Amino acid sequence: MYINGFCKNLPKYMGMILLFVFLHISSSSAENVRLQFATSNQNVIDSPHIHGARSRDWARASYENSFGDIDFGLSLLADGQNRSFSADGSYADLNFGNWKLGIGAVDRLWSFSPHTSLILSRNARPVPSVYIKKDELTRFASPLLSWVGPWNGEVFLGVDSQSRAFEDVYFFGARLVFEPFSDLQVELLRSAQFTGGAASFGGVVLGDTNEGTAEEANQMAGVGASYRWDRSRFYVQAVGEDEAGGLPSCWFYLVGAERETLINGTDAVLSIEVVDTRVGFTDGGFCGPNTAYNNGRHPYTYDGAVMGAPIDSEGKSVNLRGTHDLNTIDVDWGLGHYVINDSDAASHRLSNERVTGYVAHLGLKKQFADLQLGGRLTYQGFNLNQDDVKRGLAVSLFAERQF
Repeated sequence: MYINGFCKNLPKYMGMILLFVFLHISSSSAENVRLQFATSNQNVIDSPHIHGARSRDWARASYENSFGDIDFGLSLLADGQNRSFSADGSYADLNFGNWKLGIGAVDRLWSFSPHTSLILSRNARPVPSVYIKKDELTRFASPLLSWVGPWNGEVFLGVDSQSRAFEDVYFFGARLVFEPFSDLQVELLRSAQFTGGAASFGGVVLGDTNEGTAEEANQMAGVGASYRWDRSRFYVQAVGEDEAGGLPSCWFYLVGAERETLINGTDAVLSIEVVDTRVGFTDGGFCGPNTAYNNGRHPYTYDGAVMGAPIDSEGKSVNLRGTHDLNTIDVDWGLGHYVINDSDAASHRLSNERVTGYVAHLGLKKQFADLQLGGRLTYQGFNLNQDDVKRGLAVSLFAERQF
């Protein structure tokens, strides 16, 4: 009952917090204010990661400050394409030691990849949630657990009250990162969607969602690792869409590598990353095509966008990327090959038929004191007829001013 009541009123509580923050801003200086603007002639498949929002035209005003053990941030986003406003990015945190107890609509990228995640990326808008997290990697004091090495983690509980035809859907997530050996980090991940409130929450926490009150829940779990060797880093993530015998099943994968180097005396990072959300049948005939991010009751989306990899279910992408620090200007580029809806499913969220093609981009960014200006050219080589993404050249401009 308490979980139901608190989560259902979470947007209202956030509104009260935002009102308090507005009052605080009105009586203080604006030295922690940031203004951002972006515009593009069309969307591309990974617009949220590249452009910062699921919109061709947007503006954001944000403010951050602290007093005592409380940190807060206010973010107001004006979406010109969809003619809407949101408080995405707003938060309030209570600090105690190395921990934070917070409430807000904050972006999460749960992966060792700097670009995406199979389980929780920035492809969808952030779900309003309450959370507790440990940011710094520190060791357990107990000798019994010190072998785990430095660790951090986060647990949150959110609510999706706007995009469902039936009752509110609660969203639970947990991530643990630890470093058992120098240069090796490991992550354990879980997420779950459920509608049964407190009655289902116990089964979700224990992972028992195949029967009982939590039978309607949809959960995913996975593992990832990152290993640094010299100036190179290798990372992998694997996530299971379903549960079998108390363990994840119906797996899909992400793997990548990056190298820090010097090119003509300038710093550069070169990388390759492969994401594959295609799922095959198990020996028992379970899983199969369109398993990833799909569930009869709880599709893995928020506000219509999948919360994992941008290619959604039954996709594969291979991306080469590079970033170059040219002292006065930053350059980034990428070339990717994509397969979308490999099973040719008519119900796919991006395209109702199989499509394949290339996406290439070139971006520039320059800092002028407190003003940052940037631009990007992106060629999208295929249409996504269910997601307002068309073949062609996208030109985007970006500006940010810090006060």
